[in-house]
Amino acid sequence: MNRKWVKSAIDFFYSLSALGTFTEIEIEIGFVAPLLPRDMERLKSRLPAIIPPPLELFFVECAASVTFHYLICNDLAGGGKICSAELPDRFDEMYGCGEALGNINKEISDRWKSSFPLIAMRNGDFIAFDMATNAENPPIIYLSHDEEIIRTLANCFEEFLDTWARINYAGPEIWDFEDWGFLNPETGLLTPDSPKMAEYLLQFNKESYAT
Repeated sequence: MNRKWVKSAIDFFYSLSALGTFTEIEIEIGFVAPLLPRDMERLKSRLPAIIPPPLELFFVECAASVTFHYLICNDLAGGGKICSAELPDRFDEMYGCGEALGNINKEISDRWKSSFPLIAMRNGDFIAFDMATNAENPPIIYLSHDEEIIRTLANCFEEFLDTWARINYAGPEIWDFEDWGFLNPETGLLTPDSPKMAEYLLQFNKESYAT
């Protein structure tokens, strides 16, 4: 599934360039070939924790790094960066945030420090693997640097990738998920079943910008 996901994501982001004829849009796309076994072993030696098996598989079978961002009309944003080379730095950043939270909420601090980073946001938030819950196939969680709460976005990595693709890689800041109704009100999980979905998809339709 992950190989198809990478190809589908890249294809989607390239397709957005067609909107540039009708409205202002910024697009960034990047791809690095999968890691060789020796490169994966080298990466593991630099990390302070065991890499989640689903992410290791992603890096050796799909891509060592995928980067994609879009910004439409300086308002609607989406995409992210999943990068093996940056993991050591992301660990330092996430652990530092966890340490800072220690004086406020030790339980939340410990969860931050036991998690494994997946996507880092510019504001200091993270999407991460919840290793404390299941180290073999961890749920995907959202860590907010200014909230004493941890939200579960998906039951596993594959579910997160699939759902994120179905909402056109929205966010991934939590407020984007909230604003468009992409969080299930009962479970809190990421979902495409939003009452605003039709309105959201219009943002990607070139006819919406035709004058």
